[in-house]
Amino acid sequence: MEPSLIIKFALLGIGVGTLGGLFGVGGGVLMVPALVLLAGLTQKGAQTISLAVMVPMAFVAFLRYRHMSGVPLGWMALLILAAFAIVGANIGTTLVSFMSNRSLQAGFGAFIIAVGAWMIIKACRAG
Repeated sequence: MEPSLIIKFALLGIGVGTLGGLFGVGGGVLMVPALVLLAGLTQKGAQTISLAVMVPMAFVAFLRYRHMSGVPLGWMALLILAAFAIVGANIGTTLVSFMSNRSLQAGFGAFIIAVGAWMIIKACRAG
């Protein structure tokens, strides 16, 4: 691997890890666009790498959050969500096998815009 690509991936990792820990996202929302737009990967390639990176990144962030005082954790919610997220991940990866990179990228972009708009509206209404 080229040294410039190693540096690019290292900087992306630091940036995505920092923002992921700050905003509580697993990295897919940040890493997938970064890998597609900045590293030139296909949508499916970026999603594959993002999912693999998400596990250790999320685990480290989880451990750090657990050591903060006053941060509650509902173990039952965690177990139920994790079990059904595994089911959902199998459904999603089955669906992705029928999609082109282009349609997947467009769908991902629309999803990010919709969630972002929803979060902004919710924050404005709460303020």
